[in-house]
Amino acid sequence: MVLEVVVASGKGGVGKSTIASSLAVIMGKELGNLVVIDADVDAPNLHLILNVREWVDELVIRSARVAKVDVGKCVGCGLCVNACTNKAVKLVNGKCVINQYLCEGCGACVFVCPKKAIELYDVISGIVKAGLTEFGFPLITASLPPGRANTGKIVTEERNLARNRFKNFTIVTDAAAGIGCQVIASLVGADLALLVAEPTPTSFNDLKRIHRLTKHFGI
Repeated sequence: MVLEVVVASGKGGVGKSTIASSLAVIMGKELGNLVVIDADVDAPNLHLILNVREWVDELVIRSARVAKVDVGKCVGCGLCVNACTNKAVKLVNGKCVINQYLCEGCGACVFVCPKKAIELYDVISGIVKAGLTEFGFPLITASLPPGRANTGKIVTEERNLARNRFKNFTIVTDAAAGIGCQVIASLVGADLALLVAEPTPTSFNDLKRIHRLTKHFGI
């Protein structure tokens, strides 16, 4: 039976990554077949702690879309500006300009444009990589381009890569802090959760929140 263990904490800065990496080293020596996932895709650090010596695989994820305007077709009517709820579209010198860091790819501007001057196109939402650590077991980590979201989807891709490339390996996942989409994506389908806290009121309150989340998923 393949075991999936998630190390999580409601509050950041309590030593979660230290516990996760130490647990991985111990389990790697005892079990042999082990893979570690760094599921904090906003701020990954296990590749530094575990010292990745060689990257062996890379997967480019394109699950995000943003709008792009053809300025040659744009007549500056401003309908796209009014349609965008994210304030990503402005008129500059009579032409539509789209801020790609604010655009969430909803397509409202594309729908209202009378000149069909705006299109949606795929962008890189994350890069998932697998590497070999100095301790002999593989690590899967990920990074996000500036301004990209969909962190939960990237974590899901990390876990899928671990399951498909390293079959029958025990999986140790270092989840992000909090109870957001990254953490939810880390916990779904896991067998065990190790919750890390420090002796402070804030950490204890956050610990109760992450504990309720694990109970929700039956862990």
